[in-house]
Amino acid sequence: TSCNYRIQGMAGADYVPMYMCCLDMIQRCSGKRVALVREIHDSIESLYKIDDYGSVEELKQEARRQYEEALTRAHEVWQEWTGFQLNIPLRLDFDFYTHTGESV
Repeated sequence: TSCNYRIQGMAGADYVPMYMCCLDMIQRCSGKRVALVREIHDSIESLYKIDDYGSVEELKQEARRQYEEALTRAHEVWQEWTGFQLNIPLRLDFDFYTHTGESV
């Protein structure tokens, strides 16, 4: 039996869906064409339309801002919901791909 199952259970059943709700709300309010596509284990995928941005770099900057803001909001919701401060270090890594799977 894994000693980590409580953390994995909380993350997969509680925190990740809550984070995705925060991210979806932020993306919908952005006024841009963006869709939260899917979550697989610890990866969350969104689809952005490059036409809504001046450059790929601008799109990347906005996507990072949205994901980081969602993390902040999820921390706040977690604390309000549970009454506990989340003291687990969470990190966001970003990879960007075109619709054909090419890295940008």
